[in-house]
Amino acid sequence: MTDDFPSVIRCLVATARLKDRLRQIPNGYVYTQPETNWDSVKVLGRHPSFLRLCTAVLEHRTGNPRMAKKNKWNLTMEGVEADVEAYNVAICLSNGWHDFVTNGEAIAIPKVWPPQPAQGGGVAGAGKRSIAGIKLVVDWLGSGLKPVSISIAEKRAAICASCPQNQEGDFWQRIGAVAAQQVKTLVEVKNDLQLRTSQDDKLHSCQACDCYLKLKVHCELKHVLANTSEDTKKRLDPNCWILKEAE
Repeated sequence: MTDDFPSVIRCLVATARLKDRLRQIPNGYVYTQPETNWDSVKVLGRHPSFLRLCTAVLEHRTGNPRMAKKNKWNLTMEGVEADVEAYNVAICLSNGWHDFVTNGEAIAIPKVWPPQPAQGGGVAGAGKRSIAGIKLVVDWLGSGLKPVSISIAEKRAAICASCPQNQEGDFWQRIGAVAAQQVKTLVEVKNDLQLRTSQDDKLHSCQACDCYLKLKVHCELKHVLANTSEDTKKRLDPNCWILKEAE
């Protein structure tokens, strides 16, 4: 497991919250909107207040209605605050800043992932790596950073296991070295979270959507649909769980 992911892994299983939104975390509150590459540090600079950050995120989202609709972004202040809080809780947990979150002490951070001190001004060092890790997992699970229940994943996996579009093929060569490393890293995250189905050994890649099925069966439907074009939907097998759940 790389150093990028301790925060994300813990965030997925934690119920931690910020203890005080008026209290800055080390390096300040940050947020990125991966679908548009919007970065709060570039827009607001360092250490914006939690309210100012959430207001800016909401303005960005409402100012991009097409992207908002496509990605099903939260467009209420309450929803934005929840997204921003989860993002910054993840950063706190990755760096061992448990004084800033509730219930963080109940989450075991393995000793092989020691907290690393921030470097220089703002988000750097371990904090920067954590943000990179969060972006990658957001690409997998969506901004909510939550997998579906194992029962849902099991039903999906059973469908994929017998689907003619489920083929071993040349997936790893086809997606390229960088993408392959990212997928393999996410598989490590999945395994660390114990996100497994009884069909995992039968799951390969989907020839219709070009996705790695061991990961995809754990995604929330709204995130899957937001990243599935109409052309891709036409290539899916008629019995695909994506089509069935979207009905």
